[in-house]
Amino acid sequence: MESRPRPSWPRCTAGRRGAAAAAAGPCTCSTRAGASTAATPSSPADSPWPPASRSPTACANGPNVTCCFFGDGAFAEGEFHETANLAALWKLPLLLVCENNLYAMGTALERHEAQTDLAMRAASYGMVAWAVDGMDAEAVEGIRAGTGPHFLELRTYRFRAHSMYDPDRYRHKGEIEQWKSRDPVSLLMDRMRENGELGDKELARIEQRVTDEIDHAVEAAEQAPEEPVGHLLRHVTSSSAEAVS
Repeated sequence: MESRPRPSWPRCTAGRRGAAAAAAGPCTCSTRAGASTAATPSSPADSPWPPASRSPTACANGPNVTCCFFGDGAFAEGEFHETANLAALWKLPLLLVCENNLYAMGTALERHEAQTDLAMRAASYGMVAWAVDGMDAEAVEGIRAGTGPHFLELRTYRFRAHSMYDPDRYRHKGEIEQWKSRDPVSLLMDRMRENGELGDKELARIEQRVTDEIDHAVEAAEQAPEEPVGHLLRHVTSSSAEAVS
């Protein structure tokens, strides 16, 4: 396997990017790389972008915020840029969360993006945009009130292959092991133990509760009837009545 240079992200020294960055507080950027295993959308049914982002009135009523999670591969889709532009134009309450894990399935970030600082590119749409260490569970304390959409780049990593069909031959095993040393769950547990916030008994209770919840969800899914074909496009597009209301 050929050796490739890793993306080099500069530390943000001016706080969060965008028009409201100055009032948003200090930046918590990390110079380390990172982010997610979200599949790149290839059809409307796969799209992480909400129908509401296509209508200026669908999100404007009430205090609700629409949150979209996607990966660095989806960031390269034209659909993301259309959504970002219209959300900023219409000042929609939209939080775009990009889990940048350096790989769009098997394609390294620097192979498909000329500019690897995704937060900086998102800021070009006039929205508040910033990046954080996606391997630190406490890196994001909250979203401050503002106008229009916000973009959050989580620089993290995925330890496993993209899917069961992915042979995972596009990266070195040593790279994976190096990132595993920064497992966000383990780091958070160690930090909480050091601060006296988490004991072994409490951790055991949490792990058992999570296991039971997963088992229940799997059982419910296996016993549930299959969705009718007529539901295929539910929540994918807005109705004409919603779009003009």
